[in-house]
Amino acid sequence: MATDRRRCLEEVARAIEDGSTFIATTHVRPDGDALGSLTALMLALDHLGKTVHAHTQDSPAAMYQFLPAIERVSTEAPSRDAVAAADAGIAVDCASLDRTGAVGEHLVATGKVICIDHHAGGTPFGDVRCVIGESSSTAELMIELLDVLGVPLTREIATSLLTAHVFDTGRFSQRNTTAQAFRNGARLLEAGAEPEAVVRHMYDTVPLARIQIRGRALQRAEIDGPSGLVWSVLSHQDFDELGARAEDTEGIVADLRGVGEGRLAGLVSEVSPRECRVSLRARDGDVDVAELAAAFGGGGHTRAAGCTIEDAPGEAVRRLIEAARAQAGARTE
Repeated sequence: MATDRRRCLEEVARAIEDGSTFIATTHVRPDGDALGSLTALMLALDHLGKTVHAHTQDSPAAMYQFLPAIERVSTEAPSRDAVAAADAGIAVDCASLDRTGAVGEHLVATGKVICIDHHAGGTPFGDVRCVIGESSSTAELMIELLDVLGVPLTREIATSLLTAHVFDTGRFSQRNTTAQAFRNGARLLEAGAEPEAVVRHMYDTVPLARIQIRGRALQRAEIDGPSGLVWSVLSHQDFDELGARAEDTEGIVADLRGVGEGRLAGLVSEVSPRECRVSLRARDGDVDVAELAAAFGGGGHTRAAGCTIEDAPGEAVRRLIEAARAQAGARTE
């Protein structure tokens, strides 16, 4: 497996070395691993003398505005000239092409797509692919890719990659935290990344609306006995009343997962009429929330996943509970 890992990283490195201009992106509603990996890639391509245009469908959340080069990530579509000039499109932290949202068609239009990811599920895509499911994060692969490319870990790159590691490992506490992730952490600190500053920006500096929306969600928390699903729901009205944004729900589902009687947790957030985003986390090692999310066209990891249910909040909750019960029933048969 180590040989396969090295080989696919070398293939990605060759594709990057062969080009001079790239369109880069990550998944919709980008999180810490997505943006940390993307900005690290941008800075690495800068070091190599390449040109990179970074685009995402959704704006980076306020908690990530401290990342180096984040101001260069555009939510506008790449121009026709930029796409025509690009030698390849690069997608990081995307299990499927549709996870790139509206940017995906522009990646394909470049004529070559490079995929770097650590999600084992999803729909494989890309002309050059390096997808290693046992990696703790896409950033773990990104460090190895930079080593292959001969790009040094500058303070700025290290900050981006530490942010990504901190996010996707739950501050180095989740089951997906590998020994390599800890070794990477040491390297990134030695390169100048400051963990206290990263955590302060990500978790310890929040707007009042985030505290208020969290309180509202936790107050409504319920548990479904047959499935062990601890769930809560937030309506569009809740967000309007509190002046909260979708990014302000960050961390709520982890709080729900902490309920000792539960096996898994789900937060249903209404983002528009008949459209609810669902964040899922597993508490019990026997529960695969990626499988549960896949029932609604979503995906993710065994312990952390998400999906969209096109329905009103109440009906979305009902359907989620129904699916969780079906999964629990299949597991006990």
